[in-house]
Amino acid sequence: MAIRETFSKFKAIGRLKDKKLEIVDGRFDDGVEFNTVRGRFVIGVENGEYTCEVYMRDKFAGEDHKSNSDFDMVKELQVCGTDTPIEVQIRTNRFNDYVGKSGKIASVDCFNVNRVKILNEPAEEEKFEGAIEGMVTKIVPEYRNEEETGRLLVEVTGVGYGEKALPHALIVEEDLADGFNDTYELGSLATFYVEVKSVEYGEKKTGSTGGFGRKADINTGFTRVEWHVIGGEEPVDEEQVNNKGEKLYINPQDIKNLLEERKVELEQILKESKDKKPRTASKNTNKQSFKAMSESMADGNPFDVGSNPFL
Repeated sequence: MAIRETFSKFKAIGRLKDKKLEIVDGRFDDGVEFNTVRGRFVIGVENGEYTCEVYMRDKFAGEDHKSNSDFDMVKELQVCGTDTPIEVQIRTNRFNDYVGKSGKIASVDCFNVNRVKILNEPAEEEKFEGAIEGMVTKIVPEYRNEEETGRLLVEVTGVGYGEKALPHALIVEEDLADGFNDTYELGSLATFYVEVKSVEYGEKKTGSTGGFGRKADINTGFTRVEWHVIGGEEPVDEEQVNNKGEKLYINPQDIKNLLEERKVELEQILKESKDKKPRTASKNTNKQSFKAMSESMADGNPFDVGSNPFL
């Protein structure tokens, strides 16, 4: 039986920071022509910047080839200037997996654009929030300097197109940790509400005295993108259905199998990279993936610890 695709819905409100978009022509099998806007743009939300991927046609497939009302607004981004206020609806249904300079596999969540709205004036509050559906496949306490921080590092695995596992790395803050543990366990399938934000670690140090002029502030830390759980729905039970009468439940064994398939695929990417120059991520990759950062940490992936049926 096919495993249903889980959903993700995010909304980012901020400012257009950069763009690289193009429009190309195409033709359906029945001869009807269409245009496609494709490429990427960067949205700034508070102190973070996030790359969004665009691939959108002006017509849909099917006998009627209905017009896509979202196409024109995305197309208009081509003529928008820097810091134009925008609102973007996003889905996260795939990863960009690559071998980094460290020689290890890293995975970046792809922010795929569903819709863009150009705002008349800057938003009163910039934010990047949304909901993802998935199964809890890892729960471990966070340690820093060999001491527990009170936070939880959680992996919630969704199912993408083509039955691909989507293991998203989430953080549960200390004030929500007990409630999370009371509500969910390994194998729980639910919808989780998430805030995406860039977080700075480390501290700024002032340059040494002497010489002339003012002293420089030197940032000795780093910035990474984190997905913070801000809430969630009750876990799905085996009998629960949607408004179409379709079962929502996904068997944990099915998720485990998809994770094993993903592991094999990643091992193949790593194997192939040994015979050629490793692929490197874009300049903004270090700002977009908690997973990529955890892969490069000296202690390895913080999620791969403890007894877990999904490992």
